[in-house]
Amino acid sequence: MSKSNKKEPTKKYIAIDDLAHDLDLLDSDVISWVAIDHPELTHDHRGRPCISTCFLDKYSQSKQYLRALRNSIASQVDESAARSNQRAQLRKERKDLISSYEDFIKKLEHLHRKYMQVANGHGFESAVMAAYLLFGRAINLLNMGVFA
Repeated sequence: MSKSNKKEPTKKYIAIDDLAHDLDLLDSDVISWVAIDHPELTHDHRGRPCISTCFLDKYSQSKQYLRALRNSIASQVDESAARSNQRAQLRKERKDLISSYEDFIKKLEHLHRKYMQVANGHGFESAVMAAYLLFGRAINLLNMGVFA
């Protein structure tokens, strides 16, 4: 076989953010390494900057990798703490909102009881009694929604 028939192996490329994800590092750390090495950059079909996959091995065995991995883990811990704080804040807001709903429902119940004599005075098959019963049902559903 002649040399002209042999195909040169094609270079494989990986997006920089995919490289950072594969190494479980922050994008900023990988981008700083790329800025130092100045490798040949291409762009993928989505327009993201890509470098040769050989850098995956190079960066994963770099002396700086462990430091960058620690940065990534610390960042994940910080994000987790922030999400936890946000969940606690949302939980508090939800409890406060439910408490205000309970106050409104109590006022509705009080108003509803106030008109019981009026509804009874119109008879059991009147429109006023039907409205009174429907409002009572609605108030009960609101209570169920708050206490569920």
